Amino acid sequence: MSSPTKVIVFGPTGGVGLPTALSAAESGAKVYLGMRDPTKPLIPLGSKDPIPASEEASLGFERVKADFTDPSSVESAIRTTGAKHAFVYLVAMSPDVLASTKESIKAMKNAGVEFVVFLSTASIIVDDIRSIPPTELIPHAHAKVEIALEETFGEGNFAAMRPAYFASNIFWWKNMVANGEIIATGTEVKFDWIVPDDTGRLSGLILAQGKAAFNGTTKKSPVFLHGPKMISLKEAIRSLSQVLGKEIKVTDVELEEAIRGMVDINGLPEYLARTVVTMVHEQSKKPNSEGSSLYLGAYYEEGKKNFELYTGRKPTELVDWLEKIKGVFA
Repeated sequence: MSSPTKVIVFGPTGGVGLPTALSAAESGAKVYLGMRDPTKPLIPLGSKDPIPASEEASLGFERVKADFTDPSSVESAIRTTGAKHAFVYLVAMSPDVLASTKESIKAMKNAGVEFVVFLSTASIIVDDIRSIPPTELIPHAHAKVEIALEETFGEGNFAAMRPAYFASNIFWWKNMVANGEIIATGTEVKFDWIVPDDTGRLSGLILAQGKAAFNGTTKKSPVFLHGPKMISLKEAIRSLSQVLGKEIKVTDVELEEAIRGMVDINGLPEYLARTVVTMVHEQSKKPNSEGSSLYLGAYYEEGKKNFELYTGRKPTELVDWLEKIKGVFA
């Protein structure tokens, strides 16, 4: 009987990282948790309670100190655990973090990792990812990591997970939800709202299986992921309002007011607020407000099918996920 594949999940306390670790364990892998603070509790999104130590033990989780922006700690964690597969994400999009991420990718390879699952973005919608300009902040930064992975590990030895619009983006408006009014732009623009549990479940399955997860035709990297329905912010807030049993007003405002609201009320960094709000605002001025170019062409059609194709399960509906995580808004 062969021993289980050893995998390491960097960022296992995150909204996608923890479901990835759980899914990898469920898929038969031996899971190590690469953590900047190995004492930090593992709290599922929407829960107030951490996973008990007894459950961690039954899952076979082992914690190891590691910071993916510190290449030496990454190499040490890989050598200590003997992990052959790794799940990674982009901690931040600044030039210094991108530089350290590239070095950490090399450190993983040097220490013995053979296959990597990277949490990328569906905003990469071109085949030539080297052509994405720096002005397109989110796809450009993630493309840089995909390029580094290809140069270091080679094609076929990593999976770029490309989920589209995270359902957890609704947390951007948490403070406004508490105030009872959402101030935003483009509230009728529709997105797919892929839930982090689904992204993590598929990421963990591929992390455990490695190259065996792909067949080169219908199953291949990059792996696009889209939620089951196109839903506007206004519709999403209406669902949240019903789940919480609370009236929440939605007010559509112009670009700068929406950006200031994201920064001053919701606490988003200015660069992120300006990037995402401008994208939605520009789309709202187009004749078709069915989301952005994320939802055009073959990538979208592929992304709608992938979760069920790989897992055999239907993707989670937004309203069901909101019911599960409503405690976040309590």
